[in-house]
Amino acid sequence: MEYIKPIYTRSQVVRAWKILIDAQSNESDKDDALIVLNNWRSSHDYPMNTFQANIRRKIKSFRFSALVVERLKRTPSIIRKLERYKSMSLPTMQDIWWLRVVLRWIPYVNKLRDSFVSSKFSHNLIKENNYIIKPKNSGYRSLHLVYEYKNKYNPDYNGLQIEIQLRTEIQHIWATAVETIWIVLEHSLKSSEWPQKWLDFFAMSSSYLAIKEGTPTLDKHKDLSEDEIKNQLKIMEKDLDVIDKMQVYSSAIKFINTNLSKRKEHYEHYLLVLDNVSKTITVTSFEKWKLDNATDLYLQKEKMFLDEKNWQVVLVSWEWLKDLQRGYPNYFWDTTEFVKMLRNIIK
Repeated sequence: MEYIKPIYTRSQVVRAWKILIDAQSNESDKDDALIVLNNWRSSHDYPMNTFQANIRRKIKSFRFSALVVERLKRTPSIIRKLERYKSMSLPTMQDIWWLRVVLRWIPYVNKLRDSFVSSKFSHNLIKENNYIIKPKNSGYRSLHLVYEYKNKYNPDYNGLQIEIQLRTEIQHIWATAVETIWIVLEHSLKSSEWPQKWLDFFAMSSSYLAIKEGTPTLDKHKDLSEDEIKNQLKIMEKDLDVIDKMQVYSSAIKFINTNLSKRKEHYEHYLLVLDNVSKTITVTSFEKWKLDNATDLYLQKEKMFLDEKNWQVVLVSWEWLKDLQRGYPNYFWDTTEFVKMLRNIIK
């Protein structure tokens, strides 16, 4: 299998970043910059494969049940993040291609984290953000490890950064519910652009779930008891009609396969195109060794819908098509598990 290599210098990648965030850039320059971005983003596949194989071996040795998924960061998300964080540049963005591991319990997260951090390999751990111990103000909880790839036998990829996200099933259900509502309502919780009531609801629900998992709540809720948080959630849910809204979203989406054969086990990359108007998600699948074809089509679609709020395009990696929705429920508007969890809280 031939992996995609970075073919542009860091200075060229930096120039592409500046063009993409400059509102005055012309369309020709933007097209060229997107080609640079696409190659830079896609070249993370080789280092990601190294980390994924290592993680899967550890999970197998621990006999953990785990969900392991990958995603290339969407171009609109990349541009928004670069606009938001002025000190960041495209070469230093840590989550341009991330690997997420969803485990059942907090002790499993901690054990995998400890095992990975203590591994004796050449790659550099450059940052650790434990949003489980200190959750974000939004309520987001997960443990992030950022590595810089380093391998003397494959120097082409040296310096590329990979983010590994470890979280529990409960944290995953909460986070994907947030992302689903973000897609549907066209707001961004991460950048605090949501109506305050929705922000408060998700923050409060995160603190309640943290108590259930035996981890710290958000600082602003630290003086509230479990019952007080629960009562607040009941009031918020009724005010926002959260359950009814989420049930409507979950039943609305239609799933369309474009090119799937019976040999589904050979697919690994899936291009998802979500149309929020017709409420359909179209999936185009690619064999593992055809990442270059997948990323080329990804770029074409992103160019088509770059300024369209009603379309979402994302390229993901997953072993089994039948479980694709389990790994990426937000792109299917699937809030079923969060609704079940919320019903149990407010009953």
